[in-house]
Amino acid sequence: MLGKIRRMCPLCWQDSVILVVTMAVVLDLGLLLQPVGADDCHAALLFVTGVLVVARSTNGYFYGMTASLIAAVVVNYAFMEPYYRFELRGAGYPFTFVTLFSVSIVTSALTTHIKEQEEAQIEAERERLRANLLRAVGHDLRTPLTSIIGSAEAILSPGNCLSDEENRTLLRNVCSEAEWMIRMVENLLSITRVGGASYHLKKSPEMPEEVVGEVMEKFQKHFPNTTVEVEVPDVLLEVPMDAMLIEQVLYNLMENAVIHGMAEKIRIRIDAGKHWVRFSVSDDGAGIPQEKLEHLCGDYMELADTSSGDKKHNMGIGLIVCRDIIKVHGGNFEGRNQLEGGTEFWFTLPLKEERQYGGHKG
Repeated sequence: MLGKIRRMCPLCWQDSVILVVTMAVVLDLGLLLQPVGADDCHAALLFVTGVLVVARSTNGYFYGMTASLIAAVVVNYAFMEPYYRFELRGAGYPFTFVTLFSVSIVTSALTTHIKEQEEAQIEAERERLRANLLRAVGHDLRTPLTSIIGSAEAILSPGNCLSDEENRTLLRNVCSEAEWMIRMVENLLSITRVGGASYHLKKSPEMPEEVVGEVMEKFQKHFPNTTVEVEVPDVLLEVPMDAMLIEQVLYNLMENAVIHGMAEKIRIRIDAGKHWVRFSVSDDGAGIPQEKLEHLCGDYMELADTSSGDKKHNMGIGLIVCRDIIKVHGGNFEGRNQLEGGTEFWFTLPLKEERQYGGHKG
């Protein structure tokens, strides 16, 4: 019983502030308009509006009912004759009280119902995305695991007649598949981390060219035959960011360009505005089917190619990571197919503190 009452009448300091401020503003307006009004009907209307605002802006029933009681007392005391005296026998007072109390109850009930529906809808959407993500992970992990087991069994087979070079090829395949699984796990951990309610970014001023340099060093180790061009502004910038997460975004986009787009050349460009910095990663690859690109910000299964037998090469989880990381940074993440071929993905980061020194070439 007590738990139900607490759910219906939760208490928090933010709602208390809303109650106090709203009632104070309505009282000030009523007193300000009192000298110019023909009667005091304006006060009742103002307080009805105030009760409506409090009931709509707070949680549960407590603050709306409290606002109606405050309004009834204040209207009786300050806006009904005899002024500044409590007179409960006035002809209009019972009607005013009932009206204010009814407004608070109805509005609080409607607001609570709407919020419960919204929370239920959000939770249902989370469950749907969680289920889709788990199905996608199951598909994506099955292929490399099967490949690793097959290669290991071939090497360890008692009747192994493979040459040393063939055995080394199988071992390289095992290493490659294991490295891909590690990257998949890192992406999943990033989704969990940035999607947590208690997650807080640890931003620090970072130079974009240094972040890109770290990504290129790592990328060239895995894809030495891919050409990468970098274009940075002619000014020195410091961008507030979590450098490790932004590096992961850039690496995911570059890796997608090679694995999925079969790109041979990648171009990274950084542009600075007054309040933001824009990173773009474009390639000369095959592009992305338009129907998939339109669902760029959708869930993983909308991005997955279910007609393909090789689930390993789906890009969905990597793009979800990119989208969520940029979202928690307060930026935007988008992509498009280029007219000249290939794709371009870009994201913006807010530039709260901008320190520029002229004459620097990236």
